[in-house]
Amino acid sequence: MKFIFMALAGAALTFLPAFGGEKLENEYGVNIHVMWEYQDVPDEFAMLREAGIPMVRADFSWAHQERQPDQWNWERHDAGLAQAKKNGLTLLPILGYAPKWQEPAHEHLDAWLASCEKNLDRYGKEMKYWEIWNEHNLAMFWKNPNPDHYLKLLKPTFELIRRKAPEAKVVLGGTSQIPIPYLETFFKAGGADYFDVMNIHPYNWYDIPEAALEPQLKELNALMKKYNVNKEIWITEIGWPTINRGFMKTFLTGAFKAAGIKTASLTLAILDDNEMPLATTSPGLDFKGFFPDLKGIHSITCDELSSLDPAQYPVLIAGPDTTFSSKQTHFDALRNYVKNGGIAVFPRGIPFYTAWRQEADGSWQRSWADQTWRKQLHIDFDAWWLDRARPFPRSFTGSVAAGQESAFPRYREKTGSNCVLSDRNLQGNDKMIPLIEGVGKDAEGRELRAPLAAWYKFDSDLKGGVIANTFNYIGLGMNSEDLQARLLPRTILTAFKHGVKKVFWYEFQAMENNNSDPEHFFGIVHADLSSKPAWEAYKTLVRMRPVGSTVPEFRIEKGGVRTAQWNKPDGGSGCALWVTGAPRKAKVRLQGEIKSACDYLGSPVTVAPSGDDVTELTISSGILYLDGPESVSVEEVTKAGQ
Repeated sequence: MKFIFMALAGAALTFLPAFGGEKLENEYGVNIHVMWEYQDVPDEFAMLREAGIPMVRADFSWAHQERQPDQWNWERHDAGLAQAKKNGLTLLPILGYAPKWQEPAHEHLDAWLASCEKNLDRYGKEMKYWEIWNEHNLAMFWKNPNPDHYLKLLKPTFELIRRKAPEAKVVLGGTSQIPIPYLETFFKAGGADYFDVMNIHPYNWYDIPEAALEPQLKELNALMKKYNVNKEIWITEIGWPTINRGFMKTFLTGAFKAAGIKTASLTLAILDDNEMPLATTSPGLDFKGFFPDLKGIHSITCDELSSLDPAQYPVLIAGPDTTFSSKQTHFDALRNYVKNGGIAVFPRGIPFYTAWRQEADGSWQRSWADQTWRKQLHIDFDAWWLDRARPFPRSFTGSVAAGQESAFPRYREKTGSNCVLSDRNLQGNDKMIPLIEGVGKDAEGRELRAPLAAWYKFDSDLKGGVIANTFNYIGLGMNSEDLQARLLPRTILTAFKHGVKKVFWYEFQAMENNNSDPEHFFGIVHADLSSKPAWEAYKTLVRMRPVGSTVPEFRIEKGGVRTAQWNKPDGGSGCALWVTGAPRKAKVRLQGEIKSACDYLGSPVTVAPSGDDVTELTISSGILYLDGPESVSVEEVTKAGQ
C-alpha cells in the first residue's frame, strides 16, 4: 500500500486524513446489576478494564438501600464503587425505585430527596454523573407515566445535586424507546432546564440499527433543535436477547404447512437489499433455524426481483416487516412473480404499509407506501383508524382458525393485533384461508371475527399466493448469538454517527436461569462470565476504535457497502466496512499502510492488493476492520457465495 508523504525541513511527515474532527471521551459502557451480581463484580470489572471499556451503569436503588423504614444498607454499593476505583472505571449510578411505603416517589418528595441526599453525602465526591430514575415513561417503572409528574421529581433533584455536587452532571432518566410526544410535552414544560445529558433506550428487537436507530435519532435531534435543547445524547440501554418465545418459528412453520410448502426440497428466496436497509436476515427471522431441512437459501435484491423464477424459487420472503421498496418497478416485479405462480411471504405486519425512500443526504427514511399496491396484489386489511366514524374493534385476540389445528399443533400464543386481514380485493376464484383468527368487540359490544393471519391462494390473473399477517410485535425477536455479535458494533457506530456521546450496552452478564424469559439472555457474557460472541465483538470494536477516537465519518458506497472511518488517539486511522444484508465481494481501493485487518470477532483477515492498491474483500453483515488506511473506496461489488 502507498504512503502519502512530503519532505519538510529535512523531515518526512506522514499525512493522515482527519476523519471526524470531534474526539469522543469514555464513550463505551455496559450495564451491570451491582446489587444482583455483587459476587461477580470484581471479575466483571477486571474484564472491562482489560477490554478498555471505561463506563458502568448500575442501579443505586432506594428500595434496595432502605429495605425497611430507616434501615439503610450500603454494603454492596460501597463494594461496587471500591471495585470501580480499583479498576479505573467510571460509574453511572441510577437513583430511583422507591420502597413500597414511599410510592409514588413524586408524591413523597421529602423522603425521596432525603434518600438522594444520603447518596450524595456518601458518594458525591466520587461520582461524575447521576441518572434520575429509569424509563419513567414506562408503566413497569413509573405507575401512570406522566412527563409532568416526572418533572415534579426531577426539578428538585437537579437542584439538590447542583448544591451538593456542583461539578456532577445530571443525566435524564433513560426513556423507554424515543417517545417523541412524551418528550415534547416534557420540553414544553421546561424540563430541559433540569438535566445536563439527554438519555434514551432505543431498543428495536426486530430491526437492524441502520433501519431503526438512524431515523429515530434523526427525529430526536430534530425535536431537540426545535426546543433549543443543546445537550449531549447518551444511550444508556440498547441490546438484543439471544433467546425468544418462539412465535415466529411457530407461525411460519404452521403457515408453510397450511399452504402445502415442502421445505425439504425448497431453496428459499429471501429479499436482502444492501442499497436500502431492507434485510430479511433481520432479528427474529432465522430461516435456517426455522427450517433446518431447507435445500438452500438464495438472497436477492429488489432489482433482481424481475428475474426471480417461481419454478426455481417458488417461495419468497418479501421483506422483514411492513416496509417494502418505494419503487413502482420493484412492486411490479413482485406482482409479476406472484402472477407467475410464486408465493410471497410477509412474515411480520401489514404488507406495503410503509416504504423506504432515500433522502437528499443519502439516508433512508420510512414513509407511506402506495396504498393501491395491496389491491393490485388482491390483499387488504381493516382497522379502526381507516374510518374513525365506523364502529370497529380497537383490538383482537387470536387463536388457531378452524381447520388449521394440524398446521399449528403447538400454537399456544395469546396473539393480538389492532387490525385484521380482508378479502375485499379477491378476484376470480381467489380464496383467503384464515390461519389465525382474531376476535374483537366494538364500542357497542358487537363481536367481529376476522383473520389476523391468512393464506391468500390465488386463481385469477394471479396464479401464486401470499402469506400475510397483521402481527407488528410479538414478544422479542429470535436472535442467534452470532447475530447479536454482528449487531453490537454496527449499533454503537451508528449511534456515534448521529451525535450520541456514550453507549452503554444492555447488558454485560446474562442471568440464564429462566429459559422462557428473554430478559435473562441480553448479556454478552454467560452467567459464568464465559464469552458470548458479542463480548468478542465488543472487545474487537474497542481495540480497533479505541476510547478517545474521533466521531466516525460514514459513507454508503457501491452495492450498499457501508464504511466508517476515524482517527485514533495515537494519530493512526481506522476503518470499518459492512453491509446490512447478504454478503458481497467488493473490489476496494486502499491507500496507506494496512497495519492489520480483522473480522468483527477479532480473527485476523489477510488484505492483499491485487494491483494498483485494489484488493478484493468479502463484506458481510459482520464488520471488517482495517487499521491504517488513509482512504477507502469501493470500485466494484458482486455477489458472494451463499
